[in-house]
Amino acid sequence: MPVNFKYTFARWFYTLLIILLLPLLGWWLWRQKLASGIAKDNEFWQRLGLGKPRQSGGWLFHCASVGEVVAASRLISVLLEQHPELSISVTTASATGGQRVKQLFGDKINHYYLPVDLPWGMARLLKQLKPQKLIITEVELWPNLLHQCERNHVPVYILNARMTDKSRQTMLRFRWLFQPMINSLRYVGAQGRRDYNNYLKTGIDANKLHLTGNIKFDLQLSDADRDRSQQLVRQFNLAHRPILIAGSTHDPEEQIILDVYRQLKVSIADLLLVLVPRHPQRFEPVFQLCQREGWNVARASLQQPSSAESDIFLADSMGILKYLYGVADVAFIGGSIAPRGGHNPLEAAIWTVPILMGTSQYNNPEICALLVQQNGMKVINSSAELAAAARDWLQRSDDRQAWGQRAHQVVIDNNGAVSRSLEMLRDQPLASH
Repeated sequence: MPVNFKYTFARWFYTLLIILLLPLLGWWLWRQKLASGIAKDNEFWQRLGLGKPRQSGGWLFHCASVGEVVAASRLISVLLEQHPELSISVTTASATGGQRVKQLFGDKINHYYLPVDLPWGMARLLKQLKPQKLIITEVELWPNLLHQCERNHVPVYILNARMTDKSRQTMLRFRWLFQPMINSLRYVGAQGRRDYNNYLKTGIDANKLHLTGNIKFDLQLSDADRDRSQQLVRQFNLAHRPILIAGSTHDPEEQIILDVYRQLKVSIADLLLVLVPRHPQRFEPVFQLCQREGWNVARASLQQPSSAESDIFLADSMGILKYLYGVADVAFIGGSIAPRGGHNPLEAAIWTVPILMGTSQYNNPEICALLVQQNGMKVINSSAELAAAARDWLQRSDDRQAWGQRAHQVVIDNNGAVSRSLEMLRDQPLASH
């Protein structure tokens, strides 16, 4: 059977499955929208490829959700500064990702929801936007989107590319569908050695593959960032108490953190727990959990400052975690006890905060490995280890500060991926990988 026929058959079979799943997908998106608490927008029509873009041309970025938006934002900010005339649009797959785009850039760029991956929806998106190039952040390779880009001569780049061993195995298992997609890419900028090697094993042309590094390392704290952090300190009365922050948590991590917090309060009576669930639809359930456990909770969403009687400050507002790391003494990074691959620990490291993570770290393996190697982060295997490590740092300020300084140095020593990624996106020759 000819390769092209195999690919066409596989892609249309995939498309048929998407059509059959549309009712379930629509119901799921509706539930997610309600749970997120985000105001109504034009999402429904844009998901069907029926949105009306305000501007066409320029560069189109696709970011799945909040993490990818934050990663791409560093590069987009440089582009806006260097090329203010360039039109930039961003599509997201989640409402929270779209909200973060608007928080970061306002009207400086255009935001749309990526349509469901059906040929006609993707074709209409490209026809309306007429992008010079499509830049996909990290992982999302949609068969019909890439096929329509190839048909319309839109070059596709993968920025900060991530590929786990499991993803590579899936691609090789369904080679008929994925191999033509991989072959159609203009360039791939791998964020780490694991990702580079896994892309290479998919059969991509080595000349299209670059080890650009992880743009998550290209963090800088501006005066505005520091001012915003201090504003939150004043607004929510977060000064003059030791603070343990649990950022981007998932179920069942909140229960584990609350159990650890109860142990820590025995020896550190004035300890404040800052709890930041990853998804807004879980803000209310986490608040109810804290109440059932008997804790006194102040809520950011209700503009409630913490008091001497407050045990927990629940950061149930989007977009403030980055600044809350700046007030913490010790940080636990969520998604690492729950098997979610762990969220980005560098957001704490840039503030010189020592880091604790569980063993689930497949989202950022090289970042985590570097932090561990340089003694900027401890990996915990149980709630007992988490309690012991947090207690040790909270009671020993010199040791805590030394771990935080080393975590910060990891960020400084490994930046530069934004400039290398920009060279790739401009089709300039990169130094040897």
